[in-house]
Amino acid sequence: MLTNARYDVGRKLYIAERVVNFIGEITPSFGFPVIAWDLRLIVKSYLDRQGRTVRAFQANLPGKDWLTSFLRRHHELTQRIAQNIYHARAATDEETVNNFFNNLEEELRDIPPSNIWNYDETNLVDDPGKPKIITKRGTKYPERIRNASKACTSIMVCGNAEGRLAPLYVNYKSQKLWTTWTEGGP
Repeated sequence: MLTNARYDVGRKLYIAERVVNFIGEITPSFGFPVIAWDLRLIVKSYLDRQGRTVRAFQANLPGKDWLTSFLRRHHELTQRIAQNIYHARAATDEETVNNFFNNLEEELRDIPPSNIWNYDETNLVDDPGKPKIITKRGTKYPERIRNASKACTSIMVCGNAEGRLAPLYVNYKSQKLWTTWTEGGP
């Protein structure tokens, strides 16, 4: 005889829905999203605080297979590669940008273009590291705030509003400058 009764198969679930909500919505909004290792540690901490021991987890720490199954069960969560942004840039909003350009227009009103210079620095970074983070599905720009990066070379460019450029300036982060670094360049 067939019935419409639903039976749950498999092991029982070990974490509450509020943990899923915390991971998917709250932590990314702070700019510090959860990576896979963090999620596994959150679950371990949750189980330890509840006084529960799960024999399937070694030392109460879920494995990578559990993480894969967890993400499959919770379609609202996904793993994405995060963009690293500085804390100051993360705090910039539309109103701040509009105020800046309104003030700039006021300040530059009677200044000739030959006297308006802009200086910009570009860093060529070896590897800032972009780990996969766990975030709510559909997040347009998954980001994490970082203030540190690995070694980099800085290139400084300066030009004015008429289109004239000053010579490039290259800053190598090193105790000694190798002559081969500057061959064919500034």
